[in-house]
Amino acid sequence: MPHFRTALLRDAGGWDPFNVTEDADLGVRLARLCYRTGVIDSTTFEEAPADLKAWTKQRTRWMKGWMQTLLVHARNPFRLIAELGASGMFGFIATAVANLASAIIHPAAIGLIVWQASSGVFFSGDNVLAAVVAALASANLVFGYAIAIACAAFGLFRRPMPGLIAHLVLTPLYWLLSAIAFVLALIDLIRRPYFWAKTEHGIGKRNAPVQLRSKRPARMRR
Repeated sequence: MPHFRTALLRDAGGWDPFNVTEDADLGVRLARLCYRTGVIDSTTFEEAPADLKAWTKQRTRWMKGWMQTLLVHARNPFRLIAELGASGMFGFIATAVANLASAIIHPAAIGLIVWQASSGVFFSGDNVLAAVVAALASANLVFGYAIAIACAAFGLFRRPMPGLIAHLVLTPLYWLLSAIAFVLALIDLIRRPYFWAKTEHGIGKRNAPVQLRSKRPARMRR
């Protein structure tokens, strides 16, 4: 959960009222004014979406907001590079594009691997270039899954909530759902760019098992 000094918000002109991912827009605005942001070592206990419908709304909104942020701030690239610097502009563009492109590249990579394997091209060696691309896609998926699952598992043990670790096997499916959110966000950007798909909160707290509600690290209890 972001926290900002009021004076800095006023200096930045607030945030884009039409951007549905306001923290992404505001982060770039502050960077363009040479401000820096940091991370507070704290816990907000913000609730994650409790069902698929709520998750889809949230991810669609976030994806659309990143699209808006990229389109707005990159519309004058010369001014952007003057304010952010070459490295800052590259970091912003790379973050925004990677955040969006990965949602589509992931299912495309899986499709490529499945097609190559089912057609026998992957193993035949007749098309070296196709085999190399499929091998790189496979390695990228394996390492991507491994790193993501390891980080999530580490977080679950730190909470501590090891009982949820079995859900990590659904990581590939979870990533595929991001592609659906991307497509919905793109449609939303064209049809209703300023629509805010709100996410209902409090569902998880009401429905969570009692043992999970009380599983809070001692140093975080109040």
